[in-house]
This record gives sequence, structure tokens and C-alpha cells, in this order.
Amino acid sequence: MSRVHSFLAILIFVSTSLVASSVVDEKIQNLLGEKAYAKNRAFIDAITKPKSNYLVGSSRVDTLKLVRVLKENGLLNIFFNSPQEFSISFKTSSKPNLFIKIVNDALVNIGYYKYTTKEASYSQDEFLWRVAMVSEYASDPTVLIDELAKNGVRVVDIVRQNQANWIYELDMSSARVDTTKIDDEVRLKRSLYAHWVEVSGVDTLSVETSFSNNWHPYIAYFDSELNLLETKKIDSKVTSLRLEIANGASYMKVADMYDMKNLRDDLILKPIR
Repeated sequence: MSRVHSFLAILIFVSTSLVASSVVDEKIQNLLGEKAYAKNRAFIDAITKPKSNYLVGSSRVDTLKLVRVLKENGLLNIFFNSPQEFSISFKTSSKPNLFIKIVNDALVNIGYYKYTTKEASYSQDEFLWRVAMVSEYASDPTVLIDELAKNGVRVVDIVRQNQANWIYELDMSSARVDTTKIDDEVRLKRSLYAHWVEVSGVDTLSVETSFSNNWHPYIAYFDSELNLLETKKIDSKVTSLRLEIANGASYMKVADMYDMKNLRDDLILKPIR
């Protein structure tokens, strides 16, 4: 290799390394805050070396990988001095109905039952949902990332506006409801919440329950993006039901018209072939 080629190779390597260092450091500073970043700079450099390992392609930071290493090394401070309100904004570009259910379920599953919607908007193919709650600490990004991943949702980026306000950008392209698929007999246990099951590939379904239940069926069918297709309501006590699944349905919601407490025993679902 000529000296010119060697010089160019070294120049490209140095340039790439500088770009990687710059964008990764910028993201770390955003996630930790300026003071924490400055205080721990030497340690940060040591645990994130080489910075190119935290890039996807030439310039996009692998935020998920970065968040995990910062947490594992005790640098990601999400605790407040006292309980306070904090907010999480979720952004996506598609499937808003599915997006809302998955995010809601993820929040409930990690312990955030009491939150309020501060903003919900849809413009130029971007859906934004901002929720707020009171806690002693902000949501752990790694826990929320893993919970969303159970439904096929990928966190593309995380932005920390300040310690109490975070933004998550979500990729919904492979999103799905993480629920039981009806292939054979399924028993739905007593619950205070409506049941969701996957019914793709099922044409007819039987539902049986005991006389101890005071079930007034509420059935709703949804497509793969959770657009409502059809509902069925029966305002009388039912112990046996035959359902013709709506065309194009991927999911079915099973509830009681009045109160899920009316269901004291299992619902037994079985496809009819």
C-alpha cells in the first residue's frame, strides 16, 4: 500500500472515530445530564470504549445498548429527592390504536396504574401520547424497553428532556398484542380486567362457563392494528355461547357488559372445527 493510501486509511479511521465519539458522548450527556456527565467523564470513556460499538450504521446511536451499560455501571440516576410528578412522552408514526393499548399495558405491567394523559395528538403521520404520574423515581428505561419488546415494539430512541421528562420514540412495524392464541381449549381465569385473545385463523368459537357466573357477554373484534370491526352484547345471563368470528379479526376482547366481578369462575373458549 502506498503512503498516500495509508494516510487516507488513517484519516478515515480517525475521522470515523471522532464522529462516533462525538455523537455517542452527546447522547450520554443527554441521558445523564451535564453535571453527572462531567463528573464521571473518565469512567464513562472507559466503559464505552470504543465508542463505535454504540453506533448503528455510521451516525445513529444505539440508545438501548447505551442505556443498559450506563445502568449496569450505576450511572443512570432516575431517583428524585422526594415524590414528584414526572412525564413520559411516546411517539410513533403508525398503528395508533395498537400503540395506545401496548403502551398502556406496559405501564400497568411495570406498576404505573395511576397516570393521567397530559397530551395526545396526531399530525403529519406522528402520534404523540404524553402521560404523567407521581413517583419517587422516573421509569427505568431498561424495564420499559423490555416490557414493550414483549409486544414486538422496538424503542428507536430515548431523549431525556430533564430528570422528570422523558421521550420514547417507538417503532410499531412488528407490534402485536402479547396474548393467548386460540389454537385449542383455553381457560380465561377470573380477572378484574377484560380478556384479550388472538383469534386469527379461527372461524367459530364456543364459550362455556359455570352457573356461578353472572355473565352478560360483551365481545369485540379487532383487526391486526386494533381497529374495531364488530361488537356483540347480550343483556342477559349466559352460560353457553357460540361465536362466529368477524371477518378479518385478529383479536377478540371478552368482558362483561356491566362489571368483570360478575365473572367468578373460568370462561372456557374452544375453537369449533
